[in-house]
Amino acid sequence: MDSKQITTTTNVTEDVKKELNQTKRNIEGAIEVMEQAEMPDPSPARCKLYSLKDWLEVYKNIKPIEDGSIYELCRLNTNNIRLFEEEGITKLKDIPLSLVDSKYQRRQLEALAKGEPIYDKEKIKKFLSKLEYPLYFFDYETLSSCVPYFDGTKPYQQIPFQYSLHVLSSPGGELEHMGYLQADDSNPARPLSETLRGHIGKTGSVIAWNMSFEKSCNTALGIMDSEFEEFYKDINARMADLMIPFSKGYYVDANFGGSASIKNVLPVLVPELSYKNLGIQEGGNAQRSWMDAVLYGKRNDKAEVLNNLEEYCKLDTLAMVEIFNFLTRLVAGEGGSVAKPEQLGLGL
Repeated sequence: MDSKQITTTTNVTEDVKKELNQTKRNIEGAIEVMEQAEMPDPSPARCKLYSLKDWLEVYKNIKPIEDGSIYELCRLNTNNIRLFEEEGITKLKDIPLSLVDSKYQRRQLEALAKGEPIYDKEKIKKFLSKLEYPLYFFDYETLSSCVPYFDGTKPYQQIPFQYSLHVLSSPGGELEHMGYLQADDSNPARPLSETLRGHIGKTGSVIAWNMSFEKSCNTALGIMDSEFEEFYKDINARMADLMIPFSKGYYVDANFGGSASIKNVLPVLVPELSYKNLGIQEGGNAQRSWMDAVLYGKRNDKAEVLNNLEEYCKLDTLAMVEIFNFLTRLVAGEGGSVAKPEQLGLGL
């Protein structure tokens, strides 16, 4: 590929000149801070421009944060932190309801105070009632790069190279698993789409966790190959988001740490399943491992990487199945107990 076809040159000299004086002042200010004997206040309450989430990751290395801290409050913002600091509150359990306005935060604090989950059985039941069998529990793993690797794609576009699909044909029916994983460096869009079309029938709910990501990938795949455009539009119309009962506060457990991420919900509801023993444990690592092993050929353990990817993506959809089972038993009044992995015969 000719680099001139994907790059452009822009003269920014005048724009840079306009910033010179402010840049000099910033440099002087930075030097003054570096010369101070003590570090300025690093409190997350001072964050601006939506930097709170990123700064908290840095802050944890500056000031070790213990479990149960105020930073585990869901939908935390800088105003929350400022109020807590003014009151000298460092623990989640010590936050009075009067200091929070968000209903989601209040429910989390109420659950913590009760020492047990808080849930709205009717809202969960209504959510589940909208699902249509067969149920397809669905998850993508994707690649992304600054310089597009395949023709017809954009910088940083998320392109699926793998999916996992657990299928439950009827209530209490046998659970099936199927999937796809691209093993060479060709564009995965078409073979993945062909395989998926053979796996997902024309009826039934397609269930994801935080479905906006999967839906955006579906739309992109339909654009990349018009043969599958209607197929992906149909899938998107049938999608349901299993994160909703948790992100909307229908089921709140203080042990979720204020998060509706499946990585936080799963260990609490289904402790028998865990990512901890897998060779790949999170999506960013999955992407890097596949790109290094398959696209760039940088690794000598390609077979092991592919196996690890299969196990990781498979667990993502199995986790959804078991969380769905938990909610189903809950609304049926059977408690939240879940089957152990060996009872499912899936070898995890």
